[in-house]
Amino acid sequence: MEELSSIAGKLQKRSMLPISVIIPTLNRANYLRRSLLSVINQEGVDFEIIIVDDFSQDDSYDRISDLLDDRIRYVRLEASVGAAQARNVGAAQARGKYLAFQDSDDVWLPGKLIAQFQALEAGKPNEVLNFCSHQRVIGTDQVTIPSKATQQKSGDIFEELLKENFISTQTILVRRQIFEEIGGFDPILPRYQDWDMALRLSAQYNVQFLPAIFVVVYDTPGNLTSRTDNHLQSKLSVISKWRKDPRFDKSLLAFHLYFLALEAFDKGFFLQARELSLESATLSPKKARSWLLFAKSWIFSFSST
Repeated sequence: MEELSSIAGKLQKRSMLPISVIIPTLNRANYLRRSLLSVINQEGVDFEIIIVDDFSQDDSYDRISDLLDDRIRYVRLEASVGAAQARNVGAAQARGKYLAFQDSDDVWLPGKLIAQFQALEAGKPNEVLNFCSHQRVIGTDQVTIPSKATQQKSGDIFEELLKENFISTQTILVRRQIFEEIGGFDPILPRYQDWDMALRLSAQYNVQFLPAIFVVVYDTPGNLTSRTDNHLQSKLSVISKWRKDPRFDKSLLAFHLYFLALEAFDKGFFLQARELSLESATLSPKKARSWLLFAKSWIFSFSST
């Protein structure tokens, strides 16, 4: 007679789907239907959809209730936990071998899931995440990310990713086991959770890149991309996690600290700008711009008190 654990293991394996798609949402009733339809219309591979409602106070559910079927679960949280933790909640309930994440105001283009799934299935064992290009729409402007200036987009991309964040949450397909292994998204971060997660993953594993544009990201009113609050502190928190890593050289750290200091100065946070620019100048003393910003911040920090 088979052991119960063996039977359970077989049942779990049999019930596993290729992909679970997680969609966190919070008061996005005007956009959620468009986003959900772009996922439902993906073809060529089986998947489930888990919508995690982060305690919305609008009629989000009513707007999409007619689309719900056996593939779609709508999980409503009893209190808002933030987008990162909402994604983690969805991932904890997922049955897929791979996880994909969609935002409730963005659009996937046809062929995204099957292209990424086939690439990962055909890839090497240490290739655990695939991401594609995306087009960011800001008003009438459109920007393709990653840009041509990004040199290393596949394989060991950790050092390239330290320079800038070019992997957006909506563009990834990641092996669920590895996502769980690295701890998922950091719920403490209000922004840059995708950068933080990609850094933790790429520090240990290789990444695949599909140059095709399969995602359109919209800067809609009230979404995280369009908001400027918490940007500075979130980016500083991510950088602080990795600043002692030997692959994070001093000149790159000085570069990041300078632009964080510049942002702090522009926001009127003169004391923080002074501290960050001084650290940048100390790390890269030949860069005059850091010293100049330090001097300006010093003057303004006293004149504003």
